[in-house]
Amino acid sequence: MKQLFLMSISIAACISVPTVLSLYWDGLKAKGVFLGSLGAIAIGMPAFIYANWLNQPVWIVAASVFMIGFSAACCVLVPKVEALFAARGAVNKLEG
Repeated sequence: MKQLFLMSISIAACISVPTVLSLYWDGLKAKGVFLGSLGAIAIGMPAFIYANWLNQPVWIVAASVFMIGFSAACCVLVPKVEALFAARGAVNKLEG
């Protein structure tokens, strides 16, 4: 039961960053939210479960922090990368 509680909190944590950003930042893209949440759960959750199975508190915290950081990084970086590629596409259209 303890692991179920911890897993639900980890999922909530990785979804909380995109939720807060969606309230306060107009530049947030749905693609970044999706990739960040999916990637954080797909990569961080197995690490979190394995750390719980080994009963390693440092690894448990590291997996949780990774999930939060990964979802935040995707939310912030996806709009910047899309803008970069859009600018490159505009330059390539002018050249060609």
